[in-house]
Amino acid sequence: MHLIMKSVGIDSIFETRPSESGRIRVLTDNALLYQDILRYCLNLQEHHPESNGRFRIRELARWLIQNHEKYLKDYGGSHMNVSNRIEARLDTIKAKVNDLVKLLLIENVGTAVQSKGSGVVDIFEFTAPAYFVAWIAESFEPKNRARANERIFKVLVDSIFKIDSSCTSSTIFYSSFYKKCKERGRFEDMVDFFREPLSIGVPTITVHDYFDYITGIENMHIDVSGYFLGLIDETMEELDPKVSDLAIYQIKLDYERKMRAKAKNPSSYEKTRFDCRNMHDAIVTESYCEKCHYYIPVAIKYNEYTKLAKKAFPFPIVLGNNQCPNCRAVDSLIIQ
Repeated sequence: MHLIMKSVGIDSIFETRPSESGRIRVLTDNALLYQDILRYCLNLQEHHPESNGRFRIRELARWLIQNHEKYLKDYGGSHMNVSNRIEARLDTIKAKVNDLVKLLLIENVGTAVQSKGSGVVDIFEFTAPAYFVAWIAESFEPKNRARANERIFKVLVDSIFKIDSSCTSSTIFYSSFYKKCKERGRFEDMVDFFREPLSIGVPTITVHDYFDYITGIENMHIDVSGYFLGLIDETMEELDPKVSDLAIYQIKLDYERKMRAKAKNPSSYEKTRFDCRNMHDAIVTESYCEKCHYYIPVAIKYNEYTKLAKKAFPFPIVLGNNQCPNCRAVDSLIIQ
């Protein structure tokens, strides 16, 4: 019998199982441990800012022994000293840290001399996305939500999408967009959107996958009012035209990369995408004919796409006054 090991991803940090009563779902033991390891970066930030998010495994293990609920329960009433408790859990904690290193939430940044003896130990550091994910985890608890929302905003605009002299147009756009959400009092709704793929179990193996999802305009369709799509348009209009053009072009590239992977007519899609490669402000997507059930690639201006998406939600985008090249039907093309 061969056991199939599940790949560890961002979704593993939020994995749930049925409760003992079966009425609700609760976090798995592994997810709780991952979250507490990430919560340690918040502890360091608040109580030991001089650490700059750097730590040694045994320092983390000591904190977990004193704060991780399962460990507190397991050792309740035990006479085992803290050092032995750390030793008993060290291999598990090392394995979980290594998982988070693979996910790019923690980095191994070097070695240092042991506090006792002459050996060396690894030094780890939490990355900017680690703080983001840690605060997202905190935001699932209603009593922590307001503070978590503030900290999530700060991580986004001060770290992940920090504007400086060398930043990209995408960084400028997303930083400006989140600031606009904040100004309009809608950032907490954006945090709901950040939690959504983690709540429904969308498989997001890497940090890149997760940010791909939450920054993808095609996923903004979950906003019933179309409000965020409107804020995206407003943000674009307020940017320097050169920056706006570059940002739209990057959105085009990201959208088409994802569309190419899921296109039902990949050969035709690839050719159309190549033909439209110089149309920096047009997105090549794939439409579907409701009459002949044929998939047809189509290029549509970015601004037109967002307008149609806002108008159509929650239904598919209808490409009015367009004729299907396969069956010649009019008004039968939709973007699902």
